[in-house]
Amino acid sequence: MAYAHLTVYCLAVIQELFLDCLISLGFSVQIDEESANVVIKGENGRIPNRKATINVQSAGTAARFMTVFLAVAGGDYTLQSFRTDEEASNE
Repeated sequence: MAYAHLTVYCLAVIQELFLDCLISLGFSVQIDEESANVVIKGENGRIPNRKATINVQSAGTAARFMTVFLAVAGGDYTLQSFRTDEEASNE
């Protein structure tokens, strides 16, 4: 198994949305905001959940990446782009 270790000095909403997408796909994601580290466990080129609904909200970069990532990987995925009233008020 490979791990990606990222140093994130300020975890922006867009980055949180992207990490939420990876979690929805079944990837193990560990976020330590205090030490500014994110660890993502690789799955040997596979997406753990072969069926999932992903909501990128208004994160265009996540939407573009996830569209290609899911299309190439194959599986049964729904990509959504909307925010609930609660999510909008948390900004």
